Amino acid sequence: MKHLYRFLVERDPVEEDGCWRILPDERHHLTRVLRMKSGDAAEYSDGKGTWGSGSIRTAGQNEAWIIESSRHYEPPPTQKLILCIGALRPGSIDELIPSLTELGVDEIHVFLSEGTPRFRLNEKTEQRWQRVIVSSARQCRRAWLPTLVCHDSITALLKELDQAATAGMYLHPGKVPEYTDTVRSLIQDKRQNLALVIGGEKGFSPQELQQLSAGPLIQANMGDQILRAFTAAIAATAIFTLNR
Repeated sequence: MKHLYRFLVERDPVEEDGCWRILPDERHHLTRVLRMKSGDAAEYSDGKGTWGSGSIRTAGQNEAWIIESSRHYEPPPTQKLILCIGALRPGSIDELIPSLTELGVDEIHVFLSEGTPRFRLNEKTEQRWQRVIVSSARQCRRAWLPTLVCHDSITALLKELDQAATAGMYLHPGKVPEYTDTVRSLIQDKRQNLALVIGGEKGFSPQELQQLSAGPLIQANMGDQILRAFTAAIAATAIFTLNR
């Protein structure tokens, strides 16, 4: 069966039902890379649960549309997984996002750890990460796009998690419960979303650990080996997905 390319779309209230506008960032790929034309088969997704197949009605640089032939809807997850990680070295988050998207992370929060250069979080970087999310979700056929949120400190991150009454844990070595056991106990309460907080390359500073221990998040470890933040994020997400 021929591969059908999936485009991110939006509804236009002026157009008739079943007609979807391909978003500007996607139009370049449609016209310049794939060189698709009117009548070509394609898939669409609005990133908010609705997806389906259809055909290209218009394939221009200024306007591009898909006419649906089928439509499906996937409800949002009953329990969201929120992965929070310190801003890593340039390029590392770009490499991490596809794995997190494929494994089903619903929200990706990146925060500036204590002592981390501020240039690691800026508008251009966030825009690039958002493009990576769209590309990754398209490739793995996700109906819901993960949300990206950036914070200038762990204080700002914890404040947002607290306001959302989010349960969860932070990963740090120590004589504390194993991660897998902690995940299973937290997943049983479907009423709360689950946050996993991981430090940057140097882990958490003493001040950050003090903030984390003073809040509702539970400390857990990933075993005897010291994992890189990159590895811990993928491993922790995979374990959650298997127990979801």
